[in-house]
Amino acid sequence: MFTIRQTRASGGYDMEAVVEPLPLIAPDEVLIEIAYAGFNRADTAQRRGLYPSPQGESEAMGLECSGEILEVGADVEHWRAGDRVCALLGGGGYASHVAAPASQLLPLPAEASLATAAGLPEVCSTIWCSLIAPGLIRPNTWMLLQGASGGIGAATLAVCRHEGMNVVALAHGAEKIAACYEGGAATVIDYRSGTVRDEIRHRRPQGFDVQLNVLGPVTYEDAVLHASAGGVIVALGVQLGRVGELSMSEFMRKRLTLHGANLRHRPRYGPGSKAEVVAGARAYFWPRFDHSEIPLPDVTVYDITEVNTVHRLSESGDLPPGKIVFRVGRDSIDVGP
Repeated sequence: MFTIRQTRASGGYDMEAVVEPLPLIAPDEVLIEIAYAGFNRADTAQRRGLYPSPQGESEAMGLECSGEILEVGADVEHWRAGDRVCALLGGGGYASHVAAPASQLLPLPAEASLATAAGLPEVCSTIWCSLIAPGLIRPNTWMLLQGASGGIGAATLAVCRHEGMNVVALAHGAEKIAACYEGGAATVIDYRSGTVRDEIRHRRPQGFDVQLNVLGPVTYEDAVLHASAGGVIVALGVQLGRVGELSMSEFMRKRLTLHGANLRHRPRYGPGSKAEVVAGARAYFWPRFDHSEIPLPDVTVYDITEVNTVHRLSESGDLPPGKIVFRVGRDSIDVGP
């Protein structure tokens, strides 16, 4: 098998395929031959040494994949060799094969290709645990959505449209702004405009019930400014840094809640576990996918040999809108037997 790994610890774009033995599976795991692997912004953070794999997980990047089960562990029920699945991973998706807990597997939705399915586990699980399970998506309320043109942003727009929640989206570039309107945003604001703060306040002077924040604490002062009384700020990323300032007096005056969201470092089993999250995501999303109540996401496919290019484009903000997946497959890279 091959795994994409960094050749140095510099954080530079120097990933390449290396030959490794097939992973051994535990009794509660399955071995998947990967067809496609999802790309996530967390991968770029991991490449820079800022988002390490949880203990016991593969140190390779890749938080989700689709493919075919080759082998099942002794304790695995309901899944068989030959099943086509997608899976939430703690790591290891940038590879030809991966060992995955059976509790983190999902079937392919009725109309989903393997390419589309590879981009579902992380997105659906993240939205379920950060927005749906806490009851933050409600009809006739308002959300301010950062990162609206990416994989999680596009899927969040689809869920909000389905549930009757209004969204003001932040995006940059004509193609991404158009994608947000097509996805159901009430208004899209170019976050690189010099008047973005004024435009947000003009669009929703009453403030927002929910804000999905992927940029980090450096933007929390604005988040407090844009919040309605009793509003919730969902902390989902730290793209611009981990430290910032927050006016606690205004935070308390508005009776706000800061809701931290994390998926990767949850335990495999038990309350609040990945198993629980995956089950919740499946119960919410899969019937709605199968009945076309929520559309399957559009994906852009790159070959796994283009992994360095994709990381560069992600960090420059030049990736196309929607979800990005890598075509992996057994013939993607010739690394020998």
